[in-house]
Amino acid sequence: MLSFVVDTNVLITLFWKDSSTRKLFLTRKFVLFSPEYALEEIKKYSSEIKEKAGISTKEFNKIREDLVKI
Repeated sequence: MLSFVVDTNVLITLFWKDSSTRKLFLTRKFVLFSPEYALEEIKKYSSEIKEKAGISTKEFNKIREDLVKI
């Protein structure tokens, strides 16, 4: 299994429905490592992320929960 260290910007791309990063993430063939503060940044910018990604709060929370589990 491959492992990658990623920054917050990469994690944010997981919220876009058609992003290549999201498609790879869904395959579960690799592990992502990121600083803990990345989740805090995602929470801080949640409104902007939801708006730009065109997702609901429910979808946002689901993806964020998936990130925490990894």
